[in-house]
Amino acid sequence: MKAIEMQARPIALMLSVFIFFLLAVNFFFLNIVNYNLGGMEEKAQEQQSKMVSVSEKLNAEREKMTFATQVLDVRDILSTFGRSQGGLTSMDLAYLIVSESRKHDIDPYLVLAVIKTESSFNRNSVSDKGAMGLMQLLPGTARYISDQKEDVNIRRADELFDPVTNIKLGIGYLSYLMDKYDNQKHAIIAYNLGPGNLRKKLQSGSGLPQVYYSKVMKNYRLMLSLSNKA
Repeated sequence: MKAIEMQARPIALMLSVFIFFLLAVNFFFLNIVNYNLGGMEEKAQEQQSKMVSVSEKLNAEREKMTFATQVLDVRDILSTFGRSQGGLTSMDLAYLIVSESRKHDIDPYLVLAVIKTESSFNRNSVSDKGAMGLMQLLPGTARYISDQKEDVNIRRADELFDPVTNIKLGIGYLSYLMDKYDNQKHAIIAYNLGPGNLRKKLQSGSGLPQVYYSKVMKNYRLMLSLSNKA
């Protein structure tokens, strides 16, 4: 038995050494694999970051091109009506309308339709109720919207004859109504009828007036046709 044990010990030792060697080799290769995988993952993340950066740059350039195209388009539409806007050129007014519309997430062609319906692009227009300027704002409404905006502050009613002031406040008011009703048709009707009167109509269930809304939509289709977007 002792002889057998003596013979078995070297074999057991060799097996132990061999197993240890295999474990060490396995551990070594696992570390190499993990290292390579980590490097591959890092490179993949770098490539993904580069792709995201390129995509963002492309989107930004696309936005600039869309903006520039709309400004030129709106300028051409304004030129067809031939109305003087004080010291503003058609390009100045187009830039203002498009930039303010995009700021408030409103279609600039819809803004053009509202202006056409309200004043036919006559900046000195005054309604029977005292609404003034391109987008026909009542002084009280203009002051209310002005109090909510940082880039325009109206002190006198005649400032509404200034196209820049009027358009900023008019688009701001239209945006306010869009947010209030979350319904474009109701917002457009309220622009003409007034939020209080619209509320009464909705509560009574008597039906909403359609004439003004129909005019705006007709002029909207006109603006789209002039821009070849219809």
